[in-house]
Amino acid sequence: MPERARLDAELEQLYAGGKLAEILAAVEACLPKDAQGNFVADREKSDVVHDLLLILNMNGKSFRQR
Repeated sequence: MPERARLDAELEQLYAGGKLAEILAAVEACLPKDAQGNFVADREKSDVVHDLLLILNMNGKSFRQR
């Protein structure tokens, strides 16, 4: 399984389990910073964070439609 798909699945499972602290830690790991607080572009995984936002948005829409 490609890394992006694996991370997406892990984040979705964390969300389903209501593990918000773990989700935040995973998002921080996907957006690493150097000692000065600048993002490290060649190691970031913003695509995974974007996928998580899409999952949250889809779940929010289905919740509001109930």
